[in-house]
Amino acid sequence: MKEGGRTVSRASRRRGLTLVELLVVLTILALMATVAITSTSLIMSQGRYEATVRTLTNIEEAVRGPSGVRQPDGTLLVSGFVADIGRLPIAFGDDPRLQLAELWTNDKDGDGVPDLPPFAIRSLASDPEVLVPCGWRGPYLRLPIGTADPRDGWGNPLVLLNADDALAEAGDVIVRVGSLGADNAFGGTGYDADLDVHLADSLEIIISGRVYELDEDGQRTKPDKDHVTVRLYRSLNGVVSPEELTLDDASQSVTFSGTTTAGPWYLRAYLDAGDDETPEKKSRIVRVQRSDVFELDLVP
Repeated sequence: MKEGGRTVSRASRRRGLTLVELLVVLTILALMATVAITSTSLIMSQGRYEATVRTLTNIEEAVRGPSGVRQPDGTLLVSGFVADIGRLPIAFGDDPRLQLAELWTNDKDGDGVPDLPPFAIRSLASDPEVLVPCGWRGPYLRLPIGTADPRDGWGNPLVLLNADDALAEAGDVIVRVGSLGADNAFGGTGYDADLDVHLADSLEIIISGRVYELDEDGQRTKPDKDHVTVRLYRSLNGVVSPEELTLDDASQSVTFSGTTTAGPWYLRAYLDAGDDETPEKKSRIVRVQRSDVFELDLVP
């Protein structure tokens, strides 16, 4: 088409966007950007939350052993740091970033001397037949490459609590480890909510049972309680530590009882009726891994 001697194409005659149309387009773009940012933020928050849960789970498994592993009778198996050392971790210093250090190093102060005895099968001269596996065989917790301490998914130091539910100080036993969530403050909901694991849960076991003496015919009789000793051999700070259990009289036997921390411990009864304190009779060696009632027969 010619206008005023010029040829005007259809394309050149198209009008531009009106102000209203431009505003509609910008509004749509803004909404799309908001949705994209919100979605990305939620995905990042979920990722940080899941990283925090993994960190806390890794610490729990380092202390107590892999979760969900059970013994043939169905009871939970305790392994890890507790089984080797015989206690929960003790806070090193007052810096929460390093208070769990004995989970990843056996030389916390860097003096080149191990803080705990290295792992070995140990016994005591008083009864070399009882062999107890104990000692540090970590690292129980492996830190991510390039990091010097475990942190939650938001990069904050973990919160370590003692038995009084207060922040752990140097020398305190650590019974709970947690994160304060995205806001790094106590309380909150959603991703701001606190997360934690209770390391001391189900670690205490109760041991009890009866001790009999076998006569010449192999029949069970009641031994003299004053000459009976029942010892539980366990690890404490990586060395063998025998504990004598409480004795009492029953109608047909001597009973014993005690409470201790779970681990691969060993139980044995002794009868000492002489003056030289050398046992005249011993029971078999029994492995203790959970709360149970045992029967021990004293034999020459």
